[in-house]
Amino acid sequence: MRSSKIFLLSNFNSFKRELIVVILFFFVCLQNIDLISFGGSSLKLYHFFITLVFLLGLYKFKGIPQKYGSIVFLFLVLYLKVFITSFIYGFNFLSFNYFFISVIFFIFITFFDNIDSIKVIRLLRVVVSVLLLYVFFNVLLNYDSVKLAQAQNIMFGIRPLIPNMVFGGGLNLESTWIAMLTVFFIRSRFFILAIMVSAFIAASYMSRTGFLISAIVFLFWFYDTQRLKFTFIQFYIFLPVFTLLGCVALYFILLWLDLPIIERFLIIGEEPGSNGRLDILSYIGKALVDSYFMGYGPGNVMVTLAKYGLDSDNDNVHNYFIQLLLDFGFMGFLVYLYFAWTYLNSRVIPFEFKMFFFLYLVGSLVQFRGAEPVLWFIVFAGLATKNGVKTDA
Repeated sequence: MRSSKIFLLSNFNSFKRELIVVILFFFVCLQNIDLISFGGSSLKLYHFFITLVFLLGLYKFKGIPQKYGSIVFLFLVLYLKVFITSFIYGFNFLSFNYFFISVIFFIFITFFDNIDSIKVIRLLRVVVSVLLLYVFFNVLLNYDSVKLAQAQNIMFGIRPLIPNMVFGGGLNLESTWIAMLTVFFIRSRFFILAIMVSAFIAASYMSRTGFLISAIVFLFWFYDTQRLKFTFIQFYIFLPVFTLLGCVALYFILLWLDLPIIERFLIIGEEPGSNGRLDILSYIGKALVDSYFMGYGPGNVMVTLAKYGLDSDNDNVHNYFIQLLLDFGFMGFLVYLYFAWTYLNSRVIPFEFKMFFFLYLVGSLVQFRGAEPVLWFIVFAGLATKNGVKTDA
């Protein structure tokens, strides 16, 4: 009897850890709730809760487990670059975002190392379900604002905010995060519903990146669940041909429906958003050479490019790989690639977490400025898991 009580108590304590992880993740996603504003930045609700947990865990810290060596190396290189470049080019507030990421890392190695991946994934589905439903109904309730945003985007290339958004960074980033988070349903019977809601949000926000990531997630789901139902020739030869024909037919149907998201795909390279990115890229080569491939430190890139003559309202180069080169130099870029390679090739990190990081790398080709807490929270959760068993609930 006593042993059964101990077992139940142990399981309850374990479940509490996973529950706290997803509660913290929920707060991390609430990026538009400011507590204190100062200058162009603000102290947000998730900053407060994460910092509070960090302070509570200081006395419990016992060291960094060996399996986190690659992430520690990554942080050391990034912080060294921040320290050096801040003396030359100045210290930008974006650097605090990287320090905050290390606070999240500290919390995981202190409180949540060896958490149960199955429980975490199932609890994350609850959080993602809430986010999907909230954003979906927020789009419907504010559809007049959404239509206005669509029109202004097509005419002027601007992306105005709509009321009560969850994620920071505007329509495109909110749609992208939502699409990426659907990977936690990829082995769930609710996947189709989740991906349909994600695609609807991307189409409403006119987010090409969100729409493409939703399509990639769907293709991964299809491959993972359907490949064993076909012969080799059927799956790898006939099915791709029929899929291509289906996509062509779908394209003309959508074109006939005159959806704004399709129009955005058709004018790539011609509208202000694309032209702004091309203008930024034209200054990258000179900036890299002038920094001797050592970088300018996080947040200093656009200021530097402006000195070369770039006239842009953007706060990043809209390609995180190039951003890494300009922020942290060639060494920081290589260390990041090394970490990405080791993470994606790990045999112990569950598929959903690796897929999420992979999608971030895909999205990084056209957006993100770095040190995103949503990304690194998921990455650290994947590192902290103790198994990678399939989940199909």
